[in-house]
Amino acid sequence: MKRVKSEKGQAMVEFALIMPLLSLVLCAIMDFGWVLSQQNELVNLAGDSARYAAINYSSYGDTQLSGLKDGVTSYVEANEVLNKRVVVDSVTLDDTKTYVQVKLSCKTPFITGLAGIFFRKNEIELTAVSAMPIEPYL
Repeated sequence: MKRVKSEKGQAMVEFALIMPLLSLVLCAIMDFGWVLSQQNELVNLAGDSARYAAINYSSYGDTQLSGLKDGVTSYVEANEVLNKRVVVDSVTLDDTKTYVQVKLSCKTPFITGLAGIFFRKNEIELTAVSAMPIEPYL
């Protein structure tokens, strides 16, 4: 008489072997989506801030770029969507003084703690730069 081997635990063993890989892929997808969403919000905020600086440039003038930077900073803080983590790095003019450029940065934490394996910290720094033409005097 032949003995039939039992295969009752085979599916459980296979699942236990593949589960770490599946969770790694799932966490990577979640973190990538989160960082991409945060980058998109930062780019939109940089564009809005550059538009604010271009419209309000005439009230600050050429010599008061620090005042314009303060104005952009208060605009960013008032319209903050990234939990008060955005820093206005610079507000600059091009050589011909026809464009104003705003550079923003933001440290974004990952959703899952798994990304800390690949990065030194559990966060990534995102930056966005936007330029707008200065509005003419009305």
